[in-house]
Amino acid sequence: LALAGHYRFEPRPVAVARGNEKGRVERAIRYVREAFFAGCAFADLDDLNAQAQAWCEGAAGARRCPEDASMTVAEAFAAERER
Repeated sequence: LALAGHYRFEPRPVAVARGNEKGRVERAIRYVREAFFAGCAFADLDDLNAQAQAWCEGAAGARRCPEDASMTVAEAFAAERER
C-alpha cells in the first residue's frame, strides 16, 4: 500500500489463474512467449539472458507504447527511468 500511495495507483487484486481479469498483464506475457520464446534456442542461462536483453533493447523496445503511440516503448522507459 505504501508503494501504491507513493506512485499514486490503486491496487486491484484479482483471482488466481483468471487471465480474463488481468487483461494487459496477461497480454504482455503472451507477447513475450510468442515474439521472443517461440523458436528461441539458447545454450545456457547466460545465453538466454543475452538474447533477451538484445530483444528488449531492439525489437521489443522499438514497438509503439500502448499508452502513447507517439513514442516507442524504449523512449517511454527512458523517460520513466529518472522517476
